[in-house]
Amino acid sequence: MLPLREVKILRLLSQQDFSGDELAKQLNASRRTIVRDIAAINDEIQTNRIGRITTQNKYHLTTLNPGKLTTLLNTSRDEANEILLRLCIRRTVAMGDLTADMFLSRAQVADYLVELNSDYHDLFHISSRPGTGVTINMKRLTRIDIAADCIFEFPQLLDKVVPEVENTQRVITYLTANPCPYQEWVIDSQWRAQVISAFVCLPPSKTHSSEASTTTLVHQFVQGRADLLASLMAKHESIVQKFSQTADKFQLEAIGQKTLESLFTHFGRECAFPRPLSTLSNFDITRLSAQNPVAFDFAQAVTVELLKTDNRMWMDANFLALYIVQAINQREVKPVKILFLAPRMSLAQINSTIIQQKLHNIVLYTVHSLTDAETAYTKHHFDLAIANVRNDVIEQSSIKFSLTFSAVASDEDIAILEQLVNGQYYHDNIAAMLAPNHFVNVTRADKFLPVLRKGLQSFNDTGLLTDADLVKIVEREEAGNQLILNHISIPHIVTSSVSDYRLFAIKPDRAITVENQEVYLMVIVLVGTSQAEKNTIFSYLYQTLRKYTVTNIRQVQTYQQVIELLRGMMQFDS
Repeated sequence: MLPLREVKILRLLSQQDFSGDELAKQLNASRRTIVRDIAAINDEIQTNRIGRITTQNKYHLTTLNPGKLTTLLNTSRDEANEILLRLCIRRTVAMGDLTADMFLSRAQVADYLVELNSDYHDLFHISSRPGTGVTINMKRLTRIDIAADCIFEFPQLLDKVVPEVENTQRVITYLTANPCPYQEWVIDSQWRAQVISAFVCLPPSKTHSSEASTTTLVHQFVQGRADLLASLMAKHESIVQKFSQTADKFQLEAIGQKTLESLFTHFGRECAFPRPLSTLSNFDITRLSAQNPVAFDFAQAVTVELLKTDNRMWMDANFLALYIVQAINQREVKPVKILFLAPRMSLAQINSTIIQQKLHNIVLYTVHSLTDAETAYTKHHFDLAIANVRNDVIEQSSIKFSLTFSAVASDEDIAILEQLVNGQYYHDNIAAMLAPNHFVNVTRADKFLPVLRKGLQSFNDTGLLTDADLVKIVEREEAGNQLILNHISIPHIVTSSVSDYRLFAIKPDRAITVENQEVYLMVIVLVGTSQAEKNTIFSYLYQTLRKYTVTNIRQVQTYQQVIELLRGMMQFDS
């Protein structure tokens, strides 16, 4: 079996090609470590005829047996979540029990604990002490909430950890006698997972030893969730108003009431049944936030304020940002109507957003079953249909699906639909946005903020940059809101001082370090308020800059080279 880090590399490469530097950044490892890991992975997957990894500019995974690859990737995911479920149920588990029950070594368990603490550091901390065992301590939500989401997302783990518990009389009796008090906010399988989780995580105590007392504690937990949701509903108007005020601060004026209500509805669902385990991958977050930084900044600001109110609440800012991205991308005339069959809800929102990042003038109509797809297709006009399923699922369908894909949509999957957002416009006009006097070399400075301030001050001294914009850019970067694409720092603000876009470039005379990455160039982007919601320039920069290697970026020295770089036409020495 592959070590955890090697499984992570394989999972990343199953989504898209990566350079060694990109993998090193994703996994917080050295480039040399990645090279060794790739060699070990290749030995394993070629021996078992799963596939092979090749490299030219980037590492590429060729899959020979998709079934074996899926099994390999899912095994590590399931083992981590099984450890989490066991800890939620008992809070403290002896290390020897974990290794014996799961047939894992102590080193493997320790690796999973590090991964869980890293992935969910806002929610809990897992500690391991000799003589005490492995213990989970909650920071936000409860063990019941985490276990319920684990049972809902990975139902196969329940029988492994607590066999037959869902068929016990106490669970059946409770579900029969007690309808969900917030049933409009959850689906049946979520309610069932919540009740089962409450029973297994609340065993009778010494002072409450009877079965009836456990049922009472379960009811108290459920009622606590209902009361929390009722409290949220009472604040509906003020919360939506706060959303609107925050949107104004980020110049997202055109985000309508419908989108603001969708944000509130999403928060309501998370209050009724928190979903902390349903997250976007780091790769998807990086890609989407690079193309939509304003949307993600807004979502982060809103989430921070909401979570201050009660530690029983949960909200993933990245999912919240998807609503803003979706609203932005659907603000187009004469949209192409696409029927999107996506049975797995956990993937539906991710793929919906990715597709809309690639396509212009579209509206996705998402359904979660083939029956619903057939009904919708006969009642409404669609320009095309796509499906997030295996081909054999739709073989007998009367719908002609133009595209099928079984996991997260890859670039190859949507190549026939993809259009670069305003790509030609930026290609032709980048030099007008970044005039020759908008470029400066900065010497004798090796720290990020001093280089940024010095460069911005030179533009300010010549009247090219206002005092207010200079302060706003620096304050934003000081707050840690850095956007870095392929060793290029892209400070950015929304401002009323420009009507469209204005760019500046700062070239330091040496590499500077930002968030453990070497940066060789700064491109400052001023976004006019009329463009704030479109984010098209960030999509263009992402698509253009990602194709270069770090060696390419190092070679950029002059204004003309910066322009050629941003136009995607830079010719480099071999």
